[in-house]
Amino acid sequence: MALCQVLAATQVWVESSLVNVYPDSLPSRGAKLEARIYAARDEYESLQLCVRPDRKSLEDLMVRMEGLERIPPPIIYREDFLAVGAPSSRGWTASQHEPDVLIPVVTARAEAGLTTALWLTYFIPVDTKAGIHKGRIVLEAAKGPKWTVPLTIEVFDFTLPEVSTLRSLFPMDRKAIREQYSLRSSDLSEWKPIYDALSKHRISYSVWEDSSLVNVKSNLIDATAFQEHLEYAANAGRMSVIDAGRGRDGIEVVREPASSTVEAVRDPETDALTPIGRIERPMEQDPLQLYLHDLGNWLQSKGWLNRACVQVMPLPERGEWHAARRAFLRVWRADKRFKRIMVGTPHPYFERYTDIFAAPLAELDPTTQAKLREGVSLTGPTAQPAQSVVASSTAYTESGAGSPTDAYDGTALTFWQSASAPTDQNPEWLDITLEQPVQTREIAILWKPGQEARDSRVLTSVDGTVFSEATTSWKHVPAVGPYELSRSDGTFKVGKLVRRVNIEFRDTVGGQPVAVAEVLLGKPETGQTSEPIPPVELWLQVRPDSFPSLAADAHAVEARLVPWVCWGHHLGGFIYDALNRWPLNWLPQSSNAWEGGGTGNEFLFYPGPGAPVPSVRIERLRDGLEDYEYLAMLEQAIEANETDDLELRRLASHQMFPTEVPPAALEETAKRVLGIRLKIGRALTRLAKKGDAKDE
Repeated sequence: MALCQVLAATQVWVESSLVNVYPDSLPSRGAKLEARIYAARDEYESLQLCVRPDRKSLEDLMVRMEGLERIPPPIIYREDFLAVGAPSSRGWTASQHEPDVLIPVVTARAEAGLTTALWLTYFIPVDTKAGIHKGRIVLEAAKGPKWTVPLTIEVFDFTLPEVSTLRSLFPMDRKAIREQYSLRSSDLSEWKPIYDALSKHRISYSVWEDSSLVNVKSNLIDATAFQEHLEYAANAGRMSVIDAGRGRDGIEVVREPASSTVEAVRDPETDALTPIGRIERPMEQDPLQLYLHDLGNWLQSKGWLNRACVQVMPLPERGEWHAARRAFLRVWRADKRFKRIMVGTPHPYFERYTDIFAAPLAELDPTTQAKLREGVSLTGPTAQPAQSVVASSTAYTESGAGSPTDAYDGTALTFWQSASAPTDQNPEWLDITLEQPVQTREIAILWKPGQEARDSRVLTSVDGTVFSEATTSWKHVPAVGPYELSRSDGTFKVGKLVRRVNIEFRDTVGGQPVAVAEVLLGKPETGQTSEPIPPVELWLQVRPDSFPSLAADAHAVEARLVPWVCWGHHLGGFIYDALNRWPLNWLPQSSNAWEGGGTGNEFLFYPGPGAPVPSVRIERLRDGLEDYEYLAMLEQAIEANETDDLELRRLASHQMFPTEVPPAALEETAKRVLGIRLKIGRALTRLAKKGDAKDE
């Protein structure tokens, strides 16, 4: 079949939604002369209609449908470009302009010698009959020829759930919206167009992002406006998550009441004082309790309480973790019905104080996930408890390192990292003092891969003051998987009675600071196990600088893969730190180029005329969310013994992704995603027909 129509020196062809189309683009290998859409009921699906006039620009291009009676016309967008400037770490092409902005249009212009892409998004209503629907896409200019593209829409015989199974959460920048659209109040009528514009993408976002919706005065909180806005936004967007706080800022605006120290309580009958230790009690009722109690009851009346959560606060530096834990405990005390989200590496320090950990893919190792989901503490027993752990220096990292105790806490998940790379002149060291001496001939060090010491000098002491060097033979074992640690097993020349051990590092393999995940001395006593904790849910923290990325210059399939990664790794949701954080009064610098937005890390919507408009990335992310429903419905069918097809079982399996995927390797992944989705859609349709036949 020819890849494009050629009429009056103009080429017209169809591209998949997973192909980036640039002004110099010619038909790709997968380009078609016909348009095909595969979708379930209550699903959106998109394609790209490409036009390339050779000699003369086309004015007032219009797209219309013919032959489709039960499926509404598509939303038609013109694709504009984001000037990315410096590429992101996930940059896939050398282009400095990426197709990302989708402007709704009635007519468009196609410039001679350049390719113009129109993005067509179809929606399949819930009452659409399953099967093949045929029609035509007609493209015509005001003064010129017209082109007809055959259109086939295959509607699968099932309906996607109203609310997304995979949870998501984004912050909404209300200040940026107010400034862009000159909104002067919090009147709901002014904000409805904003909420409506965000409603077609199956995502959830924080509605209360500033002080305009919730009036906080001392212990009085008026959240009437917030509830009014939340009800409209949640209904319009069919939100899977209801954020009760101020997005990233959590509950900081609701001040904790003053407290007093209590050391004893008086028995009202005997008037005797009973010591209870030193505890702090609030001097008045916590206003957070009043707020969450009222909001929780309201959400319960709506049937939304199971979606309610609070982000509480951003994770501070290690020295302020005690304040963060206090804040998480405060929310629990105020109302246990709200799930608390912590964004950061899962850490034993918070495992009893949060309900959801949202972490980057590289820090969601399977062992950690299994323990937290099953309600098992991340901290395991050590051979000998430590009295103290100190180091030469410590670097706080975004992934949670920041204390020498992390190198001897019973969990290989946490780690200590030196502030700088060790050298002969300035070695780094780790010093562990045990509560009781231990007799051992073995020492083992677990490392963060790439930050291992080339050689480690071990000094031991029996009394904690006088040291001698322990002659040690080392055997180094490299990491064998993306979540594995490298290891050095050391054997002392003679057995040692050790009360204190000092490990000195003078060089690292990669010239990086040294990072120790765990030091092992001796073996845990038989029968010792980790303590039970309340089960904790795991989410994905999506970052633009790592896979899967939402950067505008990342591979086209990465945005769609976010939900697939969640499926493969058994994650209940994902969180991203940007939705619409725009430059002030942002407008395109030319007819179709937007500058000053970097690689799009701060937004997934653009400030369109009258309301935000979507990016190509958010459209692809929504497609991934809908793919997730295919996987979930197939898994349900398998669990209900509706099919024993081995191929379908393989398609629904949870297969982990590598933590870092080269963009070039994603070309085949994009094809597999589309192929798997089509197979599952048709399989679920066959199962639905079998079910209908049984009912008859």
